Amino acid sequence: MTDIYKAIDTVASDMVKATLSYARDELIYEANTKLRSTSTDYKQAISAVTMEGPLKGYVQLNGKFPALLENGCNKFDEKIGFSKSPKRTKVVRRVDGKNEPGWYLTIPFRHRTAGRGSLPPKILKAAKNLKYGQYLEESLVRDLGYSPQRSNTGYKWKNSKYDYLVRKTKTYKSGAKRSQYLTFRRVSDKSDPKSWFHPGLKGIKAFPKVSKKAEKFSYDYLEANL
Repeated sequence: MTDIYKAIDTVASDMVKATLSYARDELIYEANTKLRSTSTDYKQAISAVTMEGPLKGYVQLNGKFPALLENGCNKFDEKIGFSKSPKRTKVVRRVDGKNEPGWYLTIPFRHRTAGRGSLPPKILKAAKNLKYGQYLEESLVRDLGYSPQRSNTGYKWKNSKYDYLVRKTKTYKSGAKRSQYLTFRRVSDKSDPKSWFHPGLKGIKAFPKVSKKAEKFSYDYLEANL
């Protein structure tokens, strides 16, 4: 009987490992199908399978931003977070004869050249004709049909998101060089109060879905191996 119990314990332990590995793969699948550019952030935040004992282990999601992608959040003012950034530049303005402290921060946006959310064909064609360090003039962007847009919260931008798009070179560790296309936006304590509001996130809610699938997987595993 002792050998039987040992065999059962071994199968049970293997089931836990297999179930956690299955759950991790399913979380990656959910990220690939439900997220776009942020899928990499989510996937990199999924921990490896960690066993705390023969019959106990876990897979978890690490980091605040991946947690937002998972759980979602309500609309919020991004300027509050920017005002606390260690990368912000502090300034002192002279207002009505008094010194007034303030700050500003330049936010870079990298634009994809292929896949979902990539640059529109007309903009990409014009950008590829730029020399490194050159940028798309505002007038050219207008001629191509891109004017300032309204955000999801109703705020109308002062510029098109393609104004002054610049072409730069990215050098990788391998020595390979690739073109990158960037735009920059400035935020400060003087920004329009209605600007820089994030519309919120619905959240992919992958963990509850995967948990149910993993439970079924574990039962099927035991049925097949006992």
